[in-house]
Amino acid sequence: MGYATIWAYVWDFLNVGISKGLRELKDAGLDAVSLASKYHTVEHLQTRSKTQKWFVARNAAFYFQPQMSLYKNTTIKPYKSPLVKEGDLFGKICDAAERAGLKVIAWTVFLHDTRIGLSNPDACMVNCFGDVYTSNLCPSNFQVREFAKAIVKDLSRYPLMAIECESLHFGGIGHFHAHEKIGVQLGDLERVLLGLCFCNSCQKIASKRGLKMKALKRQLADYLEIVFQTGKPLAENLSEFSDRYPDLKALLEVMKEVVTSLVSEVSESSKVPLSFILMGSEEETGASAELLKPFVQRFEILAYTHNPKEVRSKTQKALKEIGDGERLVVGLQAYQPAVTEKETLMALVEAAKESGAKNISFYHYGIMPPAHLDWVKEAIASKWRSDDAS
Repeated sequence: MGYATIWAYVWDFLNVGISKGLRELKDAGLDAVSLASKYHTVEHLQTRSKTQKWFVARNAAFYFQPQMSLYKNTTIKPYKSPLVKEGDLFGKICDAAERAGLKVIAWTVFLHDTRIGLSNPDACMVNCFGDVYTSNLCPSNFQVREFAKAIVKDLSRYPLMAIECESLHFGGIGHFHAHEKIGVQLGDLERVLLGLCFCNSCQKIASKRGLKMKALKRQLADYLEIVFQTGKPLAENLSEFSDRYPDLKALLEVMKEVVTSLVSEVSESSKVPLSFILMGSEEETGASAELLKPFVQRFEILAYTHNPKEVRSKTQKALKEIGDGERLVVGLQAYQPAVTEKETLMALVEAAKESGAKNISFYHYGIMPPAHLDWVKEAIASKWRSDDAS
């Protein structure tokens, strides 16, 4: 029955000890740990720490020791976490995991990086009003693409089961660095329009395909301005809207071309199979599972809910696109608000399995209460692997 993994940060293992932490995961019946290798800014409560209860990473950073020579083809350079100054913590955990009988998946946040965005605004996404989204690097940008390829070359030095690709696509709206405040109703259409990129790189690519990007920017800005002034989306969906603006429909296809070509290049640069997190709609991100299949070993969906029906629905929808449960990983949140009782987690795991998923991932080792790892252990044994021997 596929594999079961859990997301974790490198600092989680500083809190409990590398060997002890990995033994906990192995004893829980997990096959792997999805360990953050490059991650965005974060603040969180550390349930396992005996000293520092509130962890703060003020910058997106590398949590492995980068080989700087690999980044010679890009102006974007790695920023190492202060934790790396104490040595290659990521590498130490990889080695210890191998000894403990656990695989390691390099959980890697590629293009959601505010530190790089602020210092390299020309590499960022730009909306139709000309505003720079410094939290989101643009996948059309040459420097960004070279940076992404260098990351996987760098990570390929480690004994990895896979490189887990988060944000290897257009960023869309939301999940910024700051606490964004949006005081108007944004429907699906408005979210897509406000998340489209009009940076120089995107405009050049689209213009070569005959799109009138300046006119499209103006049209989209005019539409969104009405929404901003009234506070409510107009009664129109993306399909109807794009029928009236052929260049918009064409731009959505260009986005898919950009992301597909980037993932293709990243896959070719990596010695390790890729696992791709599908986060956000195809229209928002440009990530099409159908187009990415040749370059990605597995796809992941996030089913962070308390409702087994939602897990079933999301899993079944993903399988229609992917076509093979062996290639699907379903991510479940193992703490509140999704899970406050053991029985809820049991039901969620059972729903993912019965819907055809062959791989499962739990969020998150360092955030969940330690008692919940016992629930994970029981769910794996009684629901996930219950018929393995038959």
